[in-house]
Amino acid sequence: MRFGSVILILAHIAASTAAVGAETIVAFGDSTTAPRSVGAASNGRPAGLSSYGMNQSDITNPPHNTVLSVNETDSHLYVYADMLRDRLADSTYGLEAIDNEGIGGNRTDQALSRLNGDVLAKTPQTVVVQFGINDSAHDAGAGTASRVPLDFNEQSGGDGILDNGNDHPFAGRGNYTDNLTQLVQTMQQNSIDVVLMTPNQVVDYSAVTNDRLSLYADVVRDVAVSESTKLVDVWQIYGDFVADGGTISSLTLDGVHPNAAGHQLVSDALFSLIFNAGPPNGIVGDVNQDGSVFGDGSMAAEVDDVTAFIDGWLTTGHGNHLQMYTHGDLNFDGITNLADAFILHHALVATGSSGLDFRLLTAVPEPRGTTLLLIGLCLLYCKSRPQRTQECNNAPHCSTKCKTIRHLQPPMALLFDH
Repeated sequence: MRFGSVILILAHIAASTAAVGAETIVAFGDSTTAPRSVGAASNGRPAGLSSYGMNQSDITNPPHNTVLSVNETDSHLYVYADMLRDRLADSTYGLEAIDNEGIGGNRTDQALSRLNGDVLAKTPQTVVVQFGINDSAHDAGAGTASRVPLDFNEQSGGDGILDNGNDHPFAGRGNYTDNLTQLVQTMQQNSIDVVLMTPNQVVDYSAVTNDRLSLYADVVRDVAVSESTKLVDVWQIYGDFVADGGTISSLTLDGVHPNAAGHQLVSDALFSLIFNAGPPNGIVGDVNQDGSVFGDGSMAAEVDDVTAFIDGWLTTGHGNHLQMYTHGDLNFDGITNLADAFILHHALVATGSSGLDFRLLTAVPEPRGTTLLLIGLCLLYCKSRPQRTQECNNAPHCSTKCKTIRHLQPPMALLFDH
């Protein structure tokens, strides 16, 4: 076994001793999120759904679905929140609870009215948000007014002025873009990690059509970018399924609401996003989340990722993924340590720099003896082969191998000696 492999195995062992703190996740949405019983009612709609009239009303706090238990698999459908709960509970994620706060027929204006009681009061670390089908629905048929206008232009009737007699029929409900943005911003102000989900595709019927609903899915993507949230693009996931030869009907109970197969696709995507969480902005090593990997420890943390990393060295107990990452916990294992230092080092090398100067870590007050030993070994390791990573990245003959390695979780990926 080579010297580098010994170092990295030691680093992996040291990192693996940290435990992730217990986390509460809230699933916040409409009937595509809510618990439900299995079995069709006389009108073909799944039992447990809120009434059709609920969708059209202005009630601000509609009751939750009557189906609350999800343990009787013979009579209750496992929705994505249940599947995700079971998978995370079986992992090392440290899940405390997943609270399903889906209500059938809910729109974003109603979601705003219950945000405090149904979400913020639970003090979650992560909230999964999915609304849109009810907001987009046009009860008088295609081409008529949706239950919630898409944006301010629609809300104002196209003239940019409210309360002049030309407003959208449901202008008092706000508009989907502003409502969703306000939901996200309020949760972020409460240190909540938000995961937005686009609505799923449907089988067109009189009240809901994909042409109209796709515009609301576009808004979700735009808000995810503007507010820097994570995104699960359920619309695209369903589209990919169809492109591979499947049908929307095979993913839904009634052409609209996901069945077990539809919920499984969503659960798989959420599990991958939440448990194997990547950088909040998608840039590996961008500790300060300013959009680039840069620094050598000589500048302020706002512009220097190395300084930001040193500031978080050996810290623990950060409440959500954004806080973890901005304190240097780049692999989300609950502590900022050498495993994270290697991730930052290689991210810096990829930009053309010489990488992380591990000697900076010895200047942090009161490091443990084992940490000092590993840092010393790291210094020898990095000094002995300073150009190998860059050379490998540029070498055509090992492109396939490198591609595989980049998909492994550091530091174990580094055990493959090129």
